[in-house]
Amino acid sequence: MLFRSGIPRIPQETRRRLDDSTGLEVRRRLSSVSTASELTTAISGCSGACTSTVITLTADITLSSCIVLTPSHNGLTIQSQSGNQYAVSGGGNDRPFDLQGSYGNRISSITFIDLKIKDGPDTDWGEENPSGNGPHSGGGVKIQYADSILFEGCTITDNVAGQTGGGVYGFRAFITFTNTDITDNKARTKGGGAYLKHCVTVFQDGAKRAWQSGTCGTGGLNCGCTISGNTADDYDDMEGGGLYLFGMNGNSPTPGPYNMGNTPFTTTMQNAYLTGNAAGSSGYGGGIYSREAGMILRGSDVHTNTAGSGGGRSEEHTSELQSP
Repeated sequence: MLFRSGIPRIPQETRRRLDDSTGLEVRRRLSSVSTASELTTAISGCSGACTSTVITLTADITLSSCIVLTPSHNGLTIQSQSGNQYAVSGGGNDRPFDLQGSYGNRISSITFIDLKIKDGPDTDWGEENPSGNGPHSGGGVKIQYADSILFEGCTITDNVAGQTGGGVYGFRAFITFTNTDITDNKARTKGGGAYLKHCVTVFQDGAKRAWQSGTCGTGGLNCGCTISGNTADDYDDMEGGGLYLFGMNGNSPTPGPYNMGNTPFTTTMQNAYLTGNAAGSSGYGGGIYSREAGMILRGSDVHTNTAGSGGGRSEEHTSELQSP
């Protein structure tokens, strides 16, 4: 690695390609990183011009502080080197990623590929906040006011939230999980695996990743999303060991007050597995707790989840519930 004035120079390659939709020539900036400082430097370096920027991890990384992404990073992709699933760890100190949009300035087109997002804060449970949106929500990833957020071939695991969303906290966001697992996360109150409030979310199967062995659908290889081993189990209002879904106008095209457009707040699960999640002996919805949200299950398997009420699913004014 080359140094100048004591600052590490990150290997970077610029490639030209044609945009498929316009035929215009665009630049795709590629950076390879192997340390936390290189990752944060690469992200800072593209601020304001991240479109088509790809940052590739070549090793596991442990962060000393959370990586905050804002609309100035729109268009950014963070991925592992082909054939690997490298870890971005919060080191038990902070959530690895915080995607911060706002009502008037949404974050968009952020892609995570083949990452293991793990070890968010595991000691500071904080105080419960009835709104569910506090400093201790979203142990692995926190996403607010966001469009076109994609997790592909990722694992979100071993994260803890003192309030809601042990693995993922989503608010006013469009999020897609493809061949991504959310496992062994913990929230104090709601959404051990994920807490999704006023979101449009898709969990879907995808192509086998290069780091996976076997053939999709055979030999035990699941190329859909697996949500398992998550818990919401440390308070008197525990709901959604695997997933907590909250929406409004679940099956109505009426836009929400924060301009989600004409898309209803719905979670679609295609060939997904929810198993072994728990909401505690006095909780609700061990697998899924859905309140005033649209939910569509297609080819998905919900089993062996536990709770005081509704071990597999607990629904309150839930619409569009399908399980063909």
